[in-house]
Amino acid sequence: MTTPASSATLSIPRRGYAMVLMIVSSVIISFGGALVRSLEAADAWQVNLYRSIALIFAIYLTLSIQTRGAAFRELRSIGYAGVWAGASLA
Repeated sequence: MTTPASSATLSIPRRGYAMVLMIVSSVIISFGGALVRSLEAADAWQVNLYRSIALIFAIYLTLSIQTRGAAFRELRSIGYAGVWAGASLA
């Protein structure tokens, strides 16, 4: 039985990649407050719509990167369990 690699044994490129992702995500998330402030005329439903669209885009982008461009094929193959899970999140 193999044991998972500890954080001390991660290679430097993988650690650097993780650090870049953390920095980029922090910068992107920090714009959330400014975006919500710019939507002063929007009601709660509109804000939820914009946030949902942004979440869909972010998940699809992440899935595209992880599957090397085969995200749509992966989404089609989720089956009924995936559809129910998505409906529950919605």
